[in-house]
Amino acid sequence: MIGLGAGELACYARAGQVWTFHEIDPEVERLARRHFNFLDRCGNGPRVVTGDARLTLQDVPDRHYDAIVVDAFSSDSIPLHLLTREALALYHRKLAADGVILFHISNRHLDLAPVIAALAEDAGSPARHLLYLTPNSLSRAQLSAEVVAIGQPGKRLDFLPASAGWQEMTAPPRGALWSDARSDIITRIKWWDSASSN
Repeated sequence: MIGLGAGELACYARAGQVWTFHEIDPEVERLARRHFNFLDRCGNGPRVVTGDARLTLQDVPDRHYDAIVVDAFSSDSIPLHLLTREALALYHRKLAADGVILFHISNRHLDLAPVIAALAEDAGSPARHLLYLTPNSLSRAQLSAEVVAIGQPGKRLDFLPASAGWQEMTAPPRGALWSDARSDIITRIKWWDSASSN
């Protein structure tokens, strides 16, 4: 897991699974342990590694993780360096041969799906998109969760079927690919959502 928050995602861990959170801010871990109990009662005693995930993942053996969940994009100030060509290459190195990377991209301000579609296309990786709306939702502005899954290059994601809401990614627009040298967050702003929320 990249991004700790309150640690509530640890409660999705199943018996026998070992979870590690990579969290850049030590204050986030302190607050998660002081004001919440997810890390104590869920996740089979998950480990928290403090530091920038682009650096702390370097110390993880290659092919170590069956899944990598990147959950750091819900605010209006996102870590762009976790959504670049170089970042995806790092995730792929640390991922098992049949593993999957899940990007939680729910965000009221930014549309990040085209960026991840471009990353997957550039890497030759399969990608699926899931937009889960609450039963009473009328628009994307009221979405409950938006997730993109990326597999290893040349693999398939058939275990994420359309019957469960997973869809093939829309072809990314030109210029959507981000790298450590270039990103364009302005084109990803949801101007219509920002205006309608005022």
